[in-house]
Amino acid sequence: AAAARYRELATGDDAWAANALYALARLEHERGRDHAAVTALEDYLGRFPAGLNAADARDLLARLR
Repeated sequence: AAAARYRELATGDDAWAANALYALARLEHERGRDHAAVTALEDYLGRFPAGLNAADARDLLARLR
């Protein structure tokens, strides 16, 4: 249910969307769904390259590739 809510919030273009998209990536990684995590991280970095979690997203993405 959390992943569905994060996906819903991530459709916007504001700080809430950025946070939700990053949280979705972390959740997917914690669940062992690294392909889904990579997809969310790439989406995050494409949409919010200077976002608050951009550095952490880049780091996690590098570890997952």
